[in-house]
Amino acid sequence: MVRTSPRPRSTRSAAAADTALAQTPFCANPARALRAAPLLAGLLLLAGCIVRPQAALPPITPEHGGTQPHLENRVGVFRLLDREGTALESPSTGRAVSDAILRRWRARGFIAAHAEVAAAGFSGDADLNLVWNGVRTERASSWARAASLATLGLVPYTVETTVDVGVVAENVRTGETFEAGASDGYRTTWELLLVFAAPFATPGEARTFDALADHLFEQLRAKGAFDRLPRDTAYASRASR
Repeated sequence: MVRTSPRPRSTRSAAAADTALAQTPFCANPARALRAAPLLAGLLLLAGCIVRPQAALPPITPEHGGTQPHLENRVGVFRLLDREGTALESPSTGRAVSDAILRRWRARGFIAAHAEVAAAGFSGDADLNLVWNGVRTERASSWARAASLATLGLVPYTVETTVDVGVVAENVRTGETFEAGASDGYRTTWELLLVFAAPFATPGEARTFDALADHLFEQLRAKGAFDRLPRDTAYASRASR
């Protein structure tokens, strides 16, 4: 029996086949997709972002309230307005916003401590009870987002975030209530190679919450929320009863 070897492809047919292979979509050619995966992953790793504050609120230096009260707080109605314009109840967003503000108050020495309580109610052991309400809005162009995804980040993509927050503070001893509200935001831009600018990027989100915390505290202080509070609070001993 005589064995015959297959006829070799001509140079023209081989080139045509290679051209067709190159034009085959990634999803229809797993081998080609695997070869390109390291390149795609590398491009994604090089993507970075810069966060810039909107600076809607002017910088201020709040006066100290004269006391360091102990606070209990809970989230009332807090909504998240996503990029599609859908409003969703989001207690977790409210907790994140209120915690960011309260941590700044404590770091500045405005309050002694704060604790979150369940929606059922307050314990009555704090000096002030706080209820937080607000809306966090994210806006972005769907066309810019699609273009950024299609070009693997070569086209920049920006999301504008606005935080509208209000707080009601109740003096536990007197029953008086005080309200404050503020709004500010920041812009986040994603783009290829911005990772190299990350060390020099403006901490826009942190500056936005610094401004919100300062303005909310100053409003409450100016309205008398920290007046007629015990100078030497005994929150720990009262709470342990």
